[in-house]
Amino acid sequence: MKKAFLLTMAVVAGAVFMPLTHADGAGKPPTQEIYYQVMVRSFYDSNGDGIGDLRGLQSKLDYIQDLGVTALWIMPVFASPAYFNYYADDFYKVDPTLGTLEDFRSLCKDVHKRGMKILLDMETQYITKRHEWFVDAEKNQQSRYGDWIAWVDREENIPQAAFGGFTENYSYDGVRTGIMSLNLNNPAVLEYQKKLYAYWLDPDRDGNLSDGVDGYRMDHLMDDLENAGFATNLLSGFWAPIVKYTKKVNPNVFYVVEPNNWGVRWDTTLYATGMDSAFNMMLRGAIANMAKDSIIDNGITSIQAAGKGKYSFTIIENHDNNRFASEAPSNPDALKLGALLNIALPGVPCLYYGQELGAKGEFIKGMDDGNDIPRREAFRWYKDWTKKGMAVWYKMPGREFWEDSAVKQNDGTTLEEQKNDPSSLYAFYKKMIALRKKTPSLMDGTASVIKTDDEWVLAFARKRDIPCAVIANLSDQEKTVTIDLASAGLKKGQHADLLTEKRIEVADASRFSVKLKPYGAVIIE
Repeated sequence: MKKAFLLTMAVVAGAVFMPLTHADGAGKPPTQEIYYQVMVRSFYDSNGDGIGDLRGLQSKLDYIQDLGVTALWIMPVFASPAYFNYYADDFYKVDPTLGTLEDFRSLCKDVHKRGMKILLDMETQYITKRHEWFVDAEKNQQSRYGDWIAWVDREENIPQAAFGGFTENYSYDGVRTGIMSLNLNNPAVLEYQKKLYAYWLDPDRDGNLSDGVDGYRMDHLMDDLENAGFATNLLSGFWAPIVKYTKKVNPNVFYVVEPNNWGVRWDTTLYATGMDSAFNMMLRGAIANMAKDSIIDNGITSIQAAGKGKYSFTIIENHDNNRFASEAPSNPDALKLGALLNIALPGVPCLYYGQELGAKGEFIKGMDDGNDIPRREAFRWYKDWTKKGMAVWYKMPGREFWEDSAVKQNDGTTLEEQKNDPSSLYAFYKKMIALRKKTPSLMDGTASVIKTDDEWVLAFARKRDIPCAVIANLSDQEKTVTIDLASAGLKKGQHADLLTEKRIEVADASRFSVKLKPYGAVIIE
């Protein structure tokens, strides 16, 4: 049996906490942020190799900030054989195809100079067979890393599988790499990871947080890893101590959780861990299906019932889901209605890169990680995807994800085509983001349901200071409804539709009638 030794990690520790220098905007309520998820590899190529990189992302911060975004969530950047960088060879090294540690720190500094925040995506439950821990444990029966890895057999020859029961990552380019789960019940692994999470908040450990991240997006969080019984009680026994430890480095560190089970209420993992926010996956599906009752249940009722300081993270697409434009009704106004609900419902809104342009992409069946490439394609900067800067790293003739790519010439889903078009989806996203940021009730007001008799018309109130009412037609048919605006706190008299900036006369607040075009909406203040 291999022996485990308690970790004394002077080289990676950062165990001495320095006086803190916070980034601008530290401590701002999460509901006042607009997040933007970026897959660095697919965003912008700065050096002409066809691969998006950290310098490319930094060069496009003007675009992101002009959109109205206040915070970034970047997918993992660790050295890894996987294009999505989740299975790490080393948690302290940046994938050289994406850049260097200095590039990463420079990006963080620039983000903070702009008063923005940045989250780093973390999946530290698994490693590859190329990681030094496995390499050492495999060749040395007395390796201290033996008990850092979870094993199937007593002889410690077969590592426990990683996410989804996989023992290998089958790459789209034919490379296979062994992957495994860690023994998260080992105190030495916990001590290592506490210091790892502290490190990326302050990479040079000088107390100045400007060159580190402001928090983490936590991948695939569960109490019993892989529901296999080898690493249990993880929410309170493993993840909660990490949260507590990192708050010593940055009291405002912000954690966003992806619950392992997408079918449970969004906040279930937050209480035992002390984490702050979680994906509202059932709300995402409800919006894609324009399902009124489910939007109410998951987008309003569950948020009303959540504990103080726990925030719904509102997405309509991300790297693990089909693009909203591929799932929503085939109607340009339906995409705008999705944008409105993404941003106007309570919680912390997040966009996935290219969502603001109506990018398309769906999962394809296959035996390797090319399955998800259609949902992770290059950001559409130009009509001509061969132009410099386009991060078309997955060019592989003959493969379905390439031959049937959603990145098409002159298809209307590019920034070049939409940027100067006031009727474009891009322009609508900019309008909705600006509207949320300047309307306190939309930003962090309470939410309550306004009853309607039509199963396809959703109405809800947002209240803080000046109340407002959101009324949305979830169908492809014109609708006229009469609702009680008085229940939203609105009174008889002159009001404004915040979407059109037109004046609305409310003669009787208790019986207000409005006509809505298919997938149309009004926001009355």
